[in-house]
Amino acid sequence: MDAVVTEIVVGVDGGNSKTDVAVADTRGRVLSLVTGPGSSPDTLGVDGALAVIGDLVTDALDQAGVTGKGPLGLATLLAGLDLPEEDAPAFAVALRARFPEPVQVVDNDTVAALLAGTGGAPGVVVICGAGINAAGLSATGQRVGFLSLGQLSGDWGGGLSLGQEVLWHAVRDEDGRGPRTALTAGVREHFGTRSVTEVVLAIHRGEFPAGRLAELVPVLLAADGLGDPTAETIVSRLIREVADMAQVMLDRAGLTETPAPVVLAGGVLTSRHGRLVDEIVREVAVRSPKATVAMLGCRPVAGALIAALQAAATGPTEEAAERVIAAPELRLTD
Repeated sequence: MDAVVTEIVVGVDGGNSKTDVAVADTRGRVLSLVTGPGSSPDTLGVDGALAVIGDLVTDALDQAGVTGKGPLGLATLLAGLDLPEEDAPAFAVALRARFPEPVQVVDNDTVAALLAGTGGAPGVVVICGAGINAAGLSATGQRVGFLSLGQLSGDWGGGLSLGQEVLWHAVRDEDGRGPRTALTAGVREHFGTRSVTEVVLAIHRGEFPAGRLAELVPVLLAADGLGDPTAETIVSRLIREVADMAQVMLDRAGLTETPAPVVLAGGVLTSRHGRLVDEIVREVAVRSPKATVAMLGCRPVAGALIAALQAAATGPTEEAAERVIAAPELRLTD
């Protein structure tokens, strides 16, 4: 893109498996989007995460054709920064050394999905991808969320948790300790093994990482669609878990008596598996009749751009936020 733009912002949405970096001008016009590998400090360490982010930001600025001074705002929202009061400040110090000029926001990637889903207005997001988390934004701008440290802090229902459940039931079917389930054949077929035991041993021996169990979510959803009782039990638990998280966030954000949005995000939910989404919508409606449930319609990096616009604060940001969310480059396809 041949352009000369001086007043721009940069948003970074960094996960465990991929990172999106987008550049926009202060009116909310998206100028570039680049995608690269994961950039979670938990996985790569601070230096490794900064190396990935730095290269992608440089690429995004080059593709945007930006000349002149650097960005006014930089929002870096990353998986692994789960304790903002501890993790984010330490990472921000290192980031400042790499990008000293722009006003910076450093926070967890949950904020990206929250702002992308609500545009910065009061509301709630529940994210179910590799992990599961939720956040809310009150009418006074206060953000609420969960501790989100995995099973240690009561979390269940992300792709890895669901994959572990699938494998657990498949093993017990195969060795006779549990009921018959279509999940067993699904595990064998997915990993190309003759038995589920082979999968267990491959993980135990380190022949492939346990994180690959998240790949079993489509197996689970397919078996649920066929009426498999074991799969139905797991999916029903997930429905209740998502509804529980939404209700708690609405309560803590003081939004139970307002028509606040509950945005569903993350690959498990945006897969649009019929029963899963439909029953979450019904469950939320029963518990919080004034809430409205919607699917995230754009990449979470849109929320990072909104955070950067808010940080730059060069003027009204509501219209710019709307333009970012509507940008064709950032829309999610069905």
